[in-house]
Amino acid sequence: MTFAEWIQETRRKFRNDPFPIAARGAAQDFWVGALSRGLHVVHSGETEPIWNREFDVCLVIDACRWDLMAEVCATDEYDYLPETPGEMRSVGSMSPEWISNTFGLDYEEQARRVAYITGNTFSGNESDSWPQLPLDESRLGFLDEAWRTHWEADEDVEVSTVPPEVLTDKAIDVWRRRDELGVDHLVVHYMQPHTPFRSRPEWFEARGGDQAETATDKDLWKRCRDGELPKDKVWDAYRDNLCWVLDSIDLLLDNCDGTVAITSDHGNGFGEWGVWGHPPGNPLEELRRVPWVTVEGRDHYSYEPTVRGRDRDETGSDTEADIEAQLDALGYR
Repeated sequence: MTFAEWIQETRRKFRNDPFPIAARGAAQDFWVGALSRGLHVVHSGETEPIWNREFDVCLVIDACRWDLMAEVCATDEYDYLPETPGEMRSVGSMSPEWISNTFGLDYEEQARRVAYITGNTFSGNESDSWPQLPLDESRLGFLDEAWRTHWEADEDVEVSTVPPEVLTDKAIDVWRRRDELGVDHLVVHYMQPHTPFRSRPEWFEARGGDQAETATDKDLWKRCRDGELPKDKVWDAYRDNLCWVLDSIDLLLDNCDGTVAITSDHGNGFGEWGVWGHPPGNPLEELRRVPWVTVEGRDHYSYEPTVRGRDRDETGSDTEADIEAQLDALGYR
């Protein structure tokens, strides 16, 4: 956030919020902005694009800290995971930054050969901060923005998101059709373990609606910062969302040939240096250090997807209202 943007946001806060809340929010934003600049000196490690690593299929699980993955790896819940995950330093601390830096002009050759299936709304969100967005389909080998057609696709899920099962179905279908589509790599951008958390729908129902008596415009991270939500309970729900996507990845690995990498676009701050969530342009270790795990997948054709990848002439809803509502559900508005 630039100083001019901070001034504009501060004015908005004081117009809409009670003075103590607006003052605290403005001070926090100023601190995080100043901290981001200072941390570039403390955490100056080079970032690394996924294209530097070897993979056929890359599964990007959104907002997964390295230590969260390490906690799950240390158990025997998933036999395809190692005892300790590898790691890399992400090119972004927020999804639009990662998407722009991964599919930017420096990687046009890779982009032309890749199929990108995403549940992340930022791929279609225009922003002055990230000139590569919205993604231009003509620059990619194949683009399937599942959030346009499969938002809240599972009636059994009480939170607003793209369930991982949709992305897994599309990934299996598209990878089996890779020769037909003319691609030799696949990147799948799952929304989990990013908020909202499936195990705690009551924490999110107030956003974008009025069904909760405790309606609030504060996102989960601000409520956790202010002590309104217990930090340990938030971590447990965060971990459960990771298990949600890992369960679905288990199915993919039995129906997908090749080297499959599992990584993340960024992590989340849990109060380290006063940072909560994942502000853009921040070099904090907890935001940039993400897992990198590779597994050899094998297509046993044990599963036939019920959701196909889009056909090239298929379009979905792309109104501004859709994008705004989805970003609100993810905690960005």
